[in-house]
Amino acid sequence: MVWISNGDSGSSVRTKLNTIPNDGTSFLGLQRLDRATPSGTAVVTFSSIVQTYDHLHIKLFGASTASATFASVLLTFNNDTSSIYDQSIAKFNGTSSLSNSAANASIKAFDIPGATAAANAGGSGVIDIPGYAINAAALQKSTTSQGAWKNSTSDMSVFGNAGWWRSGVPITRIDLTLSNGNWVAGSLVCLYGY
Repeated sequence: MVWISNGDSGSSVRTKLNTIPNDGTSFLGLQRLDRATPSGTAVVTFSSIVQTYDHLHIKLFGASTASATFASVLLTFNNDTSSIYDQSIAKFNGTSSLSNSAANASIKAFDIPGATAAANAGGSGVIDIPGYAINAAALQKSTTSQGAWKNSTSDMSVFGNAGWWRSGVPITRIDLTLSNGNWVAGSLVCLYGY
């Protein structure tokens, strides 16, 4: 149990906070819904996503076996690969690039290191999907994501993205697909609801 005081040293008024479970399933309101440790596959799928939360949060750490400096993590919903995804991307790695694109078959969330990046480099990223369970045509789904990875011994890449899926149906499935290569052993992808 955790107690906080109201800041008045002479007061005995304290507020009780719920303790944070130590089992790794929840933290500060995030409830872990699923966990994947992909290896030897290009796709992580979270299916039959419960519809009882307001928002989804994905946190990942990993790398690709691609014979390249990086692989992109591509996001799709409900097994829909039609061209109804839009995105705005900001990428920084010594130089800056900004881009917008529409009518894509997925959302490029961010990049993770490939086999020719800095030795033993892993990339990390987070994706937020607000209102994922809302069923309203007027409320199409949006995402925000951020990622970072070491692409050489002296350079890092930082990635930010806003994505849009032109659909108002609830999200019940999420696929995270690498643009090339497979997830390396030790990669970890977790899905949370809050």
